Amino acid sequence: MTLSIIIVNYNVKYFIEQAIRTSLKASEHIDAEIIVIDNASIDGSQSMIKNFFPEVQLIDLKNNLGFSKANNIGIAAAKGEFILLLNPDTVVGENTFVECLKFIQTHSDCGALTVKMLDGSGKLLPESKRGFPTPWAAFCKFSGLYKIFPKSKFFNQYYLGHLSYDEIQKIDVMPGAFILVRKNIVDQIGGLDESYFMYGEDIDFSYQVKKHGYENYYLPEPHIIHYKGESTSKSSINYIKSFYNAMIIFTNKYYSGLQKFGLLLILKLAIIFQASLSFVKHNLIQIIRPLLDILIIFFGIKYIASLWSIFYHHQENYFSEDSLNKNAILYSILWIAVALFHGFYDRIIKIKDILIILVIGLILNLSIYSVLPESYRSSRVILLLSSVFVAVYLFAVRFIILFFQSKNKRNSPDKSLNYLIIGDEHDEDFVKSIFDHNQLKYSIVKRLDPSEKFSETQIREMVKILSVDEIIFSSDKFQTLGVLDYISKLGALVSYKIISKNTQSLISSASKNTKGELIHFSIAYKLTDRVYRRQKRIFDVMYAIFLFLFFPIIIFFQRNISAYFLNIWQVLIGHKTWVGYTRQAQEKYDLPYIKPVLFSIYSDQEALPNEILEKYILTHYAQNYSIFTDIHCCLQNITNSDIH
Repeated sequence: MTLSIIIVNYNVKYFIEQAIRTSLKASEHIDAEIIVIDNASIDGSQSMIKNFFPEVQLIDLKNNLGFSKANNIGIAAAKGEFILLLNPDTVVGENTFVECLKFIQTHSDCGALTVKMLDGSGKLLPESKRGFPTPWAAFCKFSGLYKIFPKSKFFNQYYLGHLSYDEIQKIDVMPGAFILVRKNIVDQIGGLDESYFMYGEDIDFSYQVKKHGYENYYLPEPHIIHYKGESTSKSSINYIKSFYNAMIIFTNKYYSGLQKFGLLLILKLAIIFQASLSFVKHNLIQIIRPLLDILIIFFGIKYIASLWSIFYHHQENYFSEDSLNKNAILYSILWIAVALFHGFYDRIIKIKDILIILVIGLILNLSIYSVLPESYRSSRVILLLSSVFVAVYLFAVRFIILFFQSKNKRNSPDKSLNYLIIGDEHDEDFVKSIFDHNQLKYSIVKRLDPSEKFSETQIREMVKILSVDEIIFSSDKFQTLGVLDYISKLGALVSYKIISKNTQSLISSASKNTKGELIHFSIAYKLTDRVYRRQKRIFDVMYAIFLFLFFPIIIFFQRNISAYFLNIWQVLIGHKTWVGYTRQAQEKYDLPYIKPVLFSIYSDQEALPNEILEKYILTHYAQNYSIFTDIHCCLQNITNSDIH
């Protein structure tokens, strides 16, 4: 066998469908095999691969072993003379494998190679070629100096800026998204170093290829799309820690002396700096907004109390300053806690949601007020008047957010985008149906037949004249090579999407730093909304605390005391949830992922007469999730909290 294509998958069901489909096309005239190693995905990837690609060898792992270990499992199963390590979020052209094999077979010094990568918006990915990390290269990368001097050999050693992206080059580091290597070299090296879990293994492997006397090559043609559909965002703290820790492993393994000390120092400073930056970027607004709202409501309540003192009691400071401050702080925190719980900071909520926040907040405040000691009470009138102030304030905030969003029409969900489709009438109908299903505003300004040839200039003119925002390609009717060619030439002129009929989806990517965008047919499950997931988590914690506090009474009804406390602990630390469905049911009916459950939402599985009823119950739970459903189920099982 000539070629073994190894793809490690982890929860990118809709992207790997494109990777497999285009890989099958690209290997039609090659004696090749495709091996997919699934790292315990929970998105239904396994069943999709089995149903649509029976010719693919699927190795279904029960745990996420990481990228290196999973690839080594695939390598051990491979029969090909050449091994291709391919990311699941890539799209290859029909000629990709043929051209790459031709090059490596005719260049005896070539141990491994990679190709030019574009993101889903047509932009070049600079990590298509890289240099080995050194203290200076790392400093220029982390400080941003390489951006100021992008083509400098001195300042941009990290991305080998002095080497053209449009010419064949000998390089140091190949990206893990696409590495074609001779099998005998992999055997000499011993596979990928399993010390690396997710990042850094490509640098280590590239180093080992050169260490064994071979060259790593970069080819400008053919090129591929790399969507960045992986689960970890480049700006997340988890990515930063994983990436830099991988660099530390590499440094400790291959460097020594002053060079090792300098690189480790820079890496550790970079972890601290970028993790801090990431935390501020992702959490500052989320933290500041509620705190600012609490502060405004606090001073609003104090001002209301002052006005009421003058109006009703005819003196400015009728209420005790100490009790008033405590009341105002308590009321403010409760109002914002209810708003946070109901999703006020996660989305543009509807007017009815604000009314719900007001009613629940008022009931909670009045309930707590009624049990406060007399010395801590101020006045129920102030509490009622403060609810009016909170109502006005929340409506004002909603109006301001909507106003500023309307200013940025391009990014507004209410903006109708113009689409150019390259496909047949069935493709156009499919796009319309998927947009309608997701309630998106759109306008299909033109459809081009894939059999017709349109030059880059013609497409550019159409985009300009018709004000096209995105081009949608049919994956069935249009050759992948043609898609790659258009995206490469047009670049970031517009955005792009590719139709995947098998998984009923449209996929794209905005940039190299963002995960791929996905639009597909699906039920609108509330359990995919972080507001409802937060509510579910809060209930889990509160119910666990309730069971712990009242265990002297409830414990008499439990069969296994140790299991009772173990379940409470596992829920508290987030390893389990009280109510839901099993992972088997989740995969079977393509439901949103939830933690392992203690109680099924129906008490007796044997009582269900058929799968139709089971699917209805589970789908209804995920689609219309309510915290009251969990409460009802838990109360039904309160004497059985030791269940495993």
